[in-house]
Amino acid sequence: MPGSRSDPPERTRPAVGKVLPWLETGEDTDTLAELEAHLTATLRDLAVTGKPRGGLLRTARRLQAMANQIRAAQMAVIAEFDRAAEQPSNVALEVSLGLAISKHTAQYQIGLAQALTTRLPQTLAAMRRGEIDSWKASRVYEPTAVLSDAKAREVDAIMAVRIPGKDPAGLRRSVNRVVAKVDPEGYAERMVPLLRQFDFARRRLTARMTGPVMDSGDGAATAVEPMTDKEFLWEPVRGRWSVRRREEEPGVRATFLPARWVNQELLHHGAEIALLRDLYRDLHPAQRD
Repeated sequence: MPGSRSDPPERTRPAVGKVLPWLETGEDTDTLAELEAHLTATLRDLAVTGKPRGGLLRTARRLQAMANQIRAAQMAVIAEFDRAAEQPSNVALEVSLGLAISKHTAQYQIGLAQALTTRLPQTLAAMRRGEIDSWKASRVYEPTAVLSDAKAREVDAIMAVRIPGKDPAGLRRSVNRVVAKVDPEGYAERMVPLLRQFDFARRRLTARMTGPVMDSGDGAATAVEPMTDKEFLWEPVRGRWSVRRREEEPGVRATFLPARWVNQELLHHGAEIALLRDLYRDLHPAQRD
């Protein structure tokens, strides 16, 4: 009954059957139903006990390739589901309910699916061959999101022969380099504000480490003592600087960045942010993977 729940209205998740009544009526094709039944039976009877470790690893790899191929098919289905929608604004909610994922994740999946089926055909082909999963595909999708369709396809074509064998981090770095070559002017333009922010953060950190004053973020000079060795060694977090004990929570002047804004910035500037991280690791070998 309305009003009987303690959760706020915006957090109340509607029943799937009410929003997607056709989802529970079973509209699967006979072919898909037969495939599902066959896979279920085969995987249930898959023998693993007593196999040598090498055989187990080969089996795991083959199963991963099969999962990648199924995921590629799902991406194509999601993209077509989005294109066939009469009310595009409802698609993310429908996918969210149908797949039992958050709306934000659904929005990302829709964007990835549309890119794979239009701008990144070679990446989708690699998924269909079982070579990469959707996470690796996203390593191509995010840096190319800022490019035009033509330049995204150019990057995709170049990456076609570079994808196999790379881990996600290596794949992302390779895509970053190709994006910089394909779109040097745009890449440089996007780097300017990030480098400016990087330089500002570097000056703030240097001032905090040496004193006697620093800009705490409000443009005013704040008196600080030089950083001691004890403070410098607090929370040595991999890949980042930390000068505040984590259990103490953010400082009183800390700024909250909504997750939506952070994710949007990472999506549109992923290549540049990754490049800054790589530059930092080049300057500080101890921070390399």
